[in-house]
Amino acid sequence: MIIFVWGLFLDILGLVNTILDLGGVGILFSFLIDFLGIFTIGMWAWFRGLSVAEVPTKIGQKILKRFGIAVVSELIPFWGDIFPSWTVFVFTSKE
Repeated sequence: MIIFVWGLFLDILGLVNTILDLGGVGILFSFLIDFLGIFTIGMWAWFRGLSVAEVPTKIGQKILKRFGIAVVSELIPFWGDIFPSWTVFVFTSKE
């Protein structure tokens, strides 16, 4: 539950960052938010056993694919700020 709230918080920060992007100062914050999300949610997934070591299994491939999609969508300018990819990843990774 805590990681879900964290993912939601990161996605809300991304939306606030969209407003800052209009002023030209949001791009730096965007990279910081993305790094925080990749590191914290990636570590959460790794400690839960959702790691690359599971890739041979179908479940591991699905989880790795979803995390990759979340990371790539967060790194796309503007799209990563408005799309709740961290929240979607955490929600779909629950058991």
